[in-house]
Amino acid sequence: MPDIPKLQLSEAKLLGDSILEQWDRAQADLPATVIHGDWHFWNQCYSGDEVSCVMDFDFVQAGPRLFDVAYSLWVIYLLLPHHAAEFDRCFLMGYGQLTPEEQAMLPVAVSRIGLFFLFHSAYSSHPGEKWKRQYERQVRLLYWMRSEGGQRLRQILREMDSGS
Repeated sequence: MPDIPKLQLSEAKLLGDSILEQWDRAQADLPATVIHGDWHFWNQCYSGDEVSCVMDFDFVQAGPRLFDVAYSLWVIYLLLPHHAAEFDRCFLMGYGQLTPEEQAMLPVAVSRIGLFFLFHSAYSSHPGEKWKRQYERQVRLLYWMRSEGGQRLRQILREMDSGS
């Protein structure tokens, strides 16, 4: 990949190896169901404050239900950053209780979504340009999930568990 800086690719590989190792160790303990695979605000219709319809079923499959939760949070953090501090909490509270295993893996699951979009840029018609845009956004998210972002999610989940 001549258009992708080797140092960035090396950093992304190290991050990716760490994230995927954590995911692979825990995946079998996560509840599975039928997942949407592309679940976010724009794939839903609303009637007032209620979801009245879900759309776009191209990626429906069996998988860990945490995937849809993580994907929605990824959308909030990357596409709605100015509203993230409000939306992540509201989304998780509206979604409901996660198992202890799901709670522990949520930052890793969000990071896994970021990895997908980063590495998917290699399949673009202009991989160097797309990598540059995705690298800046996704790697920032990956480090944030390892620190403040992961702490934020754990705090929200603790508050939900305690009923605050």
